[in-house]
Amino acid sequence: MDNIVAVVLAAALSGLAGAMVNGLVNRRKLGAEAAKIITDAAAGVVQTMKADREDLLKRIATLEKQVAGWRRQRRADRDAAMLHAAWDTIAIELLAKRGERLPPPPPLYAPDQREAS
Repeated sequence: MDNIVAVVLAAALSGLAGAMVNGLVNRRKLGAEAAKIITDAAAGVVQTMKADREDLLKRIATLEKQVAGWRRQRRADRDAAMLHAAWDTIAIELLAKRGERLPPPPPLYAPDQREAS
């Protein structure tokens, strides 16, 4: 009977040892699979972020060009308005010398544009 107990005990211990080894191997396998899933997901996020970044950089470059164009146009408009105002002043003075009176010229800018200048 001692032999039967020893055999049963040996079988149980070897089964337990096998289960422990199998658990460790499966745990490592599951850990590696989880790491691969996480790595793949992170790589996908990085690729998406890179594409979004490139799109945003292109959009920023386009907007910067637009703003630069608007600034150039604003300076040109301001210069033209200053020339116009000077011409108006000269024309009014010349007409006044001839005896003709004109009201002052209307403003060159709308009120909201004058405040933003």
